[in-house]
Amino acid sequence: MLSALVLTSLIMATPPGKGSAEIHFMGMLTAEGQKHCTKDWQVQWKDPHYQAGFTRLTGPENGLAALAGKPVLLKGRTDSQFKWPKVTHAGECPQAQMRSDWVWSKSGMRVRTEPRTGIGNFKHTSVRDLTELSADQKDGKVTVHFINPVAETLKDLTMRIHYEGCYGKPGHHSEEKSFATLSGGAKASATFDSIWKRSDGQKWRAIHAGSTIQLFAKNRRVRFDLNVPLRTLGTDISCPKRP
Repeated sequence: MLSALVLTSLIMATPPGKGSAEIHFMGMLTAEGQKHCTKDWQVQWKDPHYQAGFTRLTGPENGLAALAGKPVLLKGRTDSQFKWPKVTHAGECPQAQMRSDWVWSKSGMRVRTEPRTGIGNFKHTSVRDLTELSADQKDGKVTVHFINPVAETLKDLTMRIHYEGCYGKPGHHSEEKSFATLSGGAKASATFDSIWKRSDGQKWRAIHAGSTIQLFAKNRRVRFDLNVPLRTLGTDISCPKRP
């Protein structure tokens, strides 16, 4: 009986997120909210908070506003005890035609990537700019550079460029390059075409321009939810003039 009481006390005394191992998390930081639809078909954003990728951050918000719209490196723990506040609609939400990978958010339209992190909430203890990710463009090519910022070996590191269709019905495409391992402090670079053209269909509908860079890797102590616009990395790829 006493052992059961002691065990119960220990569980109740454990702060939110402390039951999980500390990990590193890289994601695109945005200021978000929960959608609330009004009686007159308007949308308001309630429950303001920050997300790294599509993971809610439950740690201190000091300094996050200055980093919004940038890729960041966080350290902390998953927070399974946090419960999202319930937001109810007062009316119907306006309908929008969207692609299946689009998510209408407070920060704008976002693209949900695969594979997903499996983390619902993350209680961070530190956050900084992910300056180790960069890109440059030359002669119709874009080269992505990534320096592993943590003292962990990343397995099956994948760099993926996401293309968006330039004209007609919004299409998309992706190309990727993988690396077997990348140790802490090591650098990997991958070069892609800035413009990708489909081989079939109408000529002007086949043109896609590089839009974002996505990173993935296998390591239980390092998670990724990175979908970074190339313009954020100082490389803006414009669609060619419509033929």
